Amino acid sequence: MPYRLWLHDKVALVGTPDFGLEGCSPGYYRSAIVVRRNDPRNHISEFRNGVFAYNQTFSQSGYASIWQHLNQHGFWFENQLHTEQHLLSAHAVSDGRADIASLDGVTWRLLQKYEGFAQNLRVLEWTAPTPGLPLITAVGQDVAGIFTAASSAISQLSPTDRVLLGLKGIVKIAKDEYLKVPNPPRDL
Repeated sequence: MPYRLWLHDKVALVGTPDFGLEGCSPGYYRSAIVVRRNDPRNHISEFRNGVFAYNQTFSQSGYASIWQHLNQHGFWFENQLHTEQHLLSAHAVSDGRADIASLDGVTWRLLQKYEGFAQNLRVLEWTAPTPGLPLITAVGQDVAGIFTAASSAISQLSPTDRVLLGLKGIVKIAKDEYLKVPNPPRDL
């Protein structure tokens, strides 16, 4: 979303890391809409009056993706908690300060692996995949050379480091694919 909002006409797009997320094309990601494991509500519309924890209003994974997802359900959250990061949004849901949050799939995967409190959460739904965070450079730089260098660096990671990072490689996603993703209204 920051690339769409502020950067797309000021920088050159290099490529997009591929984290091999299930249900996503290479370089794409989606968000896990998480709630407390013991919350009896099982449909997203039941969270209409709940507290939504989000990292930033300019976050694709933590804000825009769930906004787009909720368009089909005809509502947006009236009650919100601004946490500034996915980890704190997940904590807010786990400890009851919030009822629901949208976390990027990579973060959710890491939370499940490394944060014990994640066992208190469950995925209610997944958002639609969108292009992942791109690598960018200043206009006029050697984009092809930077792409090749990044690709080479990723391929030279040890198997252990690749698994820890969950990084599969780097791919090219067209600028138009980023720009066609809708942005939430700025006055939400």
